[in-house]
Amino acid sequence: MIKILVLYFSGAGTTKKVAEMIHGRLSKECDADICSVESNNVPTADGYNALIIGTPTYHASPAKALMHYIDTIPRLDNEIPAFIYTTRGLASLIVTFF
Repeated sequence: MIKILVLYFSGAGTTKKVAEMIHGRLSKECDADICSVESNNVPTADGYNALIIGTPTYHASPAKALMHYIDTIPRLDNEIPAFIYTTRGLASLIVTFF
């Protein structure tokens, strides 16, 4: 079975909400885990078939907490597909999934 890890950092809560929506949809089709990069038990990406990373946009850049996490994770033994999404919690927008 395909195993996907959804990682996120959320400031105002929008990125977390989108991560939960993605995780909810993926969980119907595959084995999906979700975790904030601020958690004490963040799993490594080893053993996953794909990685989804979410971050709010602060002044046209990803959140520093997420970039710090990415800088500190060990290099993977095998390449896996990754999808990165950004949110702007203080901007008005409508998101529709599937």
